[in-house]
Amino acid sequence: LLDKTMDQLEQELPSDFFRAHRSVIVDVTQIKSYYHSGGGIYQIILNTGEQIPLSRQKYKELQNRLKH
Repeated sequence: LLDKTMDQLEQELPSDFFRAHRSVIVDVTQIKSYYHSGGGIYQIILNTGEQIPLSRQKYKELQNRLKH
């Protein structure tokens, strides 16, 4: 287990990392796609095919970040 909070870890990681959800930090270079499937459910699909949750609040932030 880590002895740091997610907030602390997020601050220490390089800018390639993005906090996608309360308990998930992801390397943006590994994101294949992301989508809203309705009903408040947002997902990120990684290059490996793994799906991880994306919070509703972070959806637009990710959208803006990947446009640049």
